[in-house]
Amino acid sequence: MKDKVYICGPMSGYPEGNYPAFDEVKDRAIKFGFEVVSPVDLNRMDNMPVPDENANPLSEATFHFIVKRDLNAVMGCKGLILLPQWCYSKGALTEYYLARWLGLKFYRSIDFSIVEMW
Repeated sequence: MKDKVYICGPMSGYPEGNYPAFDEVKDRAIKFGFEVVSPVDLNRMDNMPVPDENANPLSEATFHFIVKRDLNAVMGCKGLILLPQWCYSKGALTEYYLARWLGLKFYRSIDFSIVEMW
């Protein structure tokens, strides 16, 4: 088994909350041997609304719950898989900087090669 990894990418403003992209990468990463934590699966387990392009803003309490949950999930992993356009998402950037601070690895979602970040 390879590292436990968290999938990092944009959701808000995407059709279906970009869930299909997260699911596709998760399935490939599992086949590649990773143990995968996906924020999409966490949202499904917690019955959170899908943040699509027409979604209403979340309540402050719900937003804080999701942020804490997702950052705790990142802290339990050894690396992040970076979806395309991750750097344009405030949430993904927050996860990325936490992962950098913790010294985690970064993987490309296309081939799971390690990304050398500054």
